[in-house]
Amino acid sequence: MKFDNQREAGQTIFIQTAYWLANLLALFFAFLMTPFVYGNTVEWVQRFTADQYGYGFGDLIAIVWWVLIAGLVFCIARMTTAMLIVTGAFAIATRFFL
Repeated sequence: MKFDNQREAGQTIFIQTAYWLANLLALFFAFLMTPFVYGNTVEWVQRFTADQYGYGFGDLIAIVWWVLIAGLVFCIARMTTAMLIVTGAFAIATRFFL
């Protein structure tokens, strides 16, 4: 990458680091929270599926539900972490540079 000035290069490095930090923290949070959320909701989802679509889908729904919960927890954690990083950086920048 070629940058016109040093400030642009610094901003790019910050954005890339914030991206990786948000991903790592979201992965950590998803690792901790997915079993909790899944364990508290899978029985209800299986009952709902059996009531609405009939029996025989329980095992398949349990797997699909785990994938959905893991993805949902990861995305929410990533969105929240990224927002906190950007907000925190903005607060620091306004405090020291304005």
